[in-house]
Amino acid sequence: MIDIRKIRKKLSRSISETLFRKSTGITTYTKNNINDNSNIKKQIKDIDSTISYTVKCLIQAQSIHLNTLLAKPRGLFQNISHSYYRSVSHKSIKWHFEELLNLVKLRLFLQYKLFITSGPIFLRPLRKLFLLLALGMIILSSIFILIIGFLALLNFLPLIIIIFCALFLFAKNKTYK
Repeated sequence: MIDIRKIRKKLSRSISETLFRKSTGITTYTKNNINDNSNIKKQIKDIDSTISYTVKCLIQAQSIHLNTLLAKPRGLFQNISHSYYRSVSHKSIKWHFEELLNLVKLRLFLQYKLFITSGPIFLRPLRKLFLLLALGMIILSSIFILIIGFLALLNFLPLIIIIFCALFLFAKNKTYK
């Protein structure tokens, strides 16, 4: 299991450096950057295992809380233990949820840092932009097709009414013969 406090202390300085750095120079990558990338990948794997363990503990705390909510105490001591377990399980759920949020934020930061140090930075925003543009074009074209279909239906409505009236009259004449 990994100690999250140590990682947060190490990363707090690097977070402020990456967010508030005013550098205009070109970053050169050396062998240390490659080692940093492998360390970041290792930290991400450790955080993933910690996240899975925290989720398991959160599910256990939720099940205990659900059991205490559904159980009916039948005495003074059971009532006291019931209220104690309910409050403790609620605190445990709250703590595990906050810890899970912190771990996910830390993992996202490490992924971002790994992405910046190992890959081309401009491709991801361009990919998102093209995806949004394609999605917008699909939505606009589908709305346009629906409007044109509705207008075509309105245009052919008199013809459709005449055809249905003729069918109704011919069907009426055939039933009387």
